[in-house]
Amino acid sequence: DGAITTQFTMTTLEELGLLKMDFLGLRTLTVIQNAVRLAEKSTGKIIDIDHIDFNDKAVLDSIGTGKTEGIFQLESGGMKNFMKELKPQSLEDIIAGISLYRPGPMDFIPKYIQGKNHPDAVTYACPQLEPILKPTYGCIVYQEQVMQIVRDLAGYTLGRSDLVRRAMSKKKQSVMEKERANFIYGNPEENVPGCIANGIDEQTAGQIYDMMMDFAKYAFNKSHAACYAVVAYQTAYLKYYYPVEFMAALMTSVIDNPKKVSEYILNCRNMDIAILPPDVNAGEAGFSVSDGKIRYALTAIKSVGRPIIDSLVQERKERGPFTNLKDFITRMSDKKEMNKRAIENLIKAGALDGLGGTRKQFMSVYVQIADHIAHDKKNNLAGQISLFDIAGEEDKEEFDIRMPDVGEYNKEMLLGFEKEVLGVYVSGHPLEEYQELWQNCISNTAGDFALDEETGEVQLVRDQANAVIGGLIADKTVKYTKNDKIMAFLNVEDLIGNVEVVVFPQVYERYSTLLVEDAKVFIRGRVSLEEDKDGKLICDQIISFEDAQAARAANQPLFPRNYGGRGGSSRGGSYGNGSGNGGAGGYRNAGNGYGQYQNDGMNSSSMSVGQTGQAAGQMQSGQRTQANGTPQKKGMPAGAWIQFPNMEAYKTREQELLQAIADSDGDDDVVIYLRDIKNIKILPQNLQVKADGALMEKLTVLFGKENVKFITKPIENRSKID
Repeated sequence: DGAITTQFTMTTLEELGLLKMDFLGLRTLTVIQNAVRLAEKSTGKIIDIDHIDFNDKAVLDSIGTGKTEGIFQLESGGMKNFMKELKPQSLEDIIAGISLYRPGPMDFIPKYIQGKNHPDAVTYACPQLEPILKPTYGCIVYQEQVMQIVRDLAGYTLGRSDLVRRAMSKKKQSVMEKERANFIYGNPEENVPGCIANGIDEQTAGQIYDMMMDFAKYAFNKSHAACYAVVAYQTAYLKYYYPVEFMAALMTSVIDNPKKVSEYILNCRNMDIAILPPDVNAGEAGFSVSDGKIRYALTAIKSVGRPIIDSLVQERKERGPFTNLKDFITRMSDKKEMNKRAIENLIKAGALDGLGGTRKQFMSVYVQIADHIAHDKKNNLAGQISLFDIAGEEDKEEFDIRMPDVGEYNKEMLLGFEKEVLGVYVSGHPLEEYQELWQNCISNTAGDFALDEETGEVQLVRDQANAVIGGLIADKTVKYTKNDKIMAFLNVEDLIGNVEVVVFPQVYERYSTLLVEDAKVFIRGRVSLEEDKDGKLICDQIISFEDAQAARAANQPLFPRNYGGRGGSSRGGSYGNGSGNGGAGGYRNAGNGYGQYQNDGMNSSSMSVGQTGQAAGQMQSGQRTQANGTPQKKGMPAGAWIQFPNMEAYKTREQELLQAIADSDGDDDVVIYLRDIKNIKILPQNLQVKADGALMEKLTVLFGKENVKFITKPIENRSKID
């Protein structure tokens, strides 16, 4: 409209005295709105979602079960576990839960739960703190509590208390240190009495201020958390009382994300909610509700755009349901957006199943019918009359194109068509008969490897963590290394979605008979994450579903070595900042992850390997050196050692290293050494190499002579070679 606009940074706006407001666009608000509309349509009742009972025990108990898929802010694996332990009994508990489940405050979750379960055991540093911290069981959870503490204990004004809150939340260290003296001793010039003047001793006041500084770095704004909690409760309320309508609205909101749709379809099945295929006589643009079941959205069908669906729904409203395939094509042929590809995809999706024929019959004749109708229209425009036009109604039926007696496609073909045009399986799933086995044997689903649309990161698995997935091999791409060895890239599909699996030559050779398309397998391996990409799994071991069933029946592990349950995911439920298998950058024992190597390791200048009290290169009795190798010292892993200055440097060049060793086949370990923290990591067994001159030369060129060292085993410790 020609208005002049400009922009400033937020701090400049504040300095100018202008009001700064943040607006959040939440998909969940649309979910709530659509769910309410569907529920009102189903029940005939008016639902005022802003005036529901926010202390409904049944809703709160449902949150406490941890079955919070689709609930705003509460559907991550860690938050589900937290809710199961917290068992919220009021909206206040949900507000606190949302505030606590963040980096930093997470460490206080056990204390909060302990206080909630045993409120009589909560203690306070001074009596003045009790009315402030009692609602949160002695924990500082909100920024507003920081403001109230400095006001009630040290006599700050409202304005000055807000300055302290902002300084703490923005981590302005100099301001916080200056305020420490004011808080404890007061400042008469600025009219601040201080804690000592209010009868609180210096030591206690210092402890309280330290506690505030520690927590206020991460403390949440309660008004913000309360808004989030209200939205979370509203979604939980709708899911509890109107589950079908809520799940329909939820899936409509992620209609362009097949992985999320698949995940929610599985949730629906677990909730005993049936999913119906799309239907031109009953479906809508979005997911809809039909007799207590969810009807799949018509706009989710590929190559069938929103204009076609809008025209279809309008035609149905004006002239009634479509009666058969010819009637449908005839009435929709006037719509310029409708074409043969769209008709074909509607057939494959099952949207025309109610028109008196099988999908195989429709696929056999739809082109012929469409061409016939187009030909008749062309003749009508030219003013030509055919024998068909002057024939009676009974005679016309003889001229109609009849459905061939070809039966129906088999189940696998029908499911394949659904997957092709919808991106998900609707009427069933190739793995549905194995669902119980699948759920019991995996540590992670394909959905756990997906990039989160809001954060742009993979959140449910940790890089380098161990994981077990299961599914069918939907696609397989074979590659040849420089040494003409075979490796493969698999697209493994489970009940949730797809994940890429990389199979290096050694593993491929071992399991090649299982690596065929449509094979149903469980795969154990190591998570590999890259920036702005879905996660991958580096394959280590594979077992077929049949062998997995036999192993479980015999009470045997699926794989020779235990992978630690569901630890590869944040589903593990640990509340520390390094939750899950291996943690976020946590270090573990060598062989399974990173472990502290207590010896000097490789130094920065020569990467020599030394022992405490023993010079690098000094040989123990009986040791002999090999070509290109340094003898193994006691307690030191043998193999090809590559040094990196730190974890970041290793992560940057990890793929380069994996490609370099892919051609090398042997039984020598690859050992990663991080110089800054003197930690090592032994790569998985499937990445073992032959530590020979060729590999040494290749790694030296890539990483530098000073960063590559081959450590050999003493001859007497080696296996005999016959």
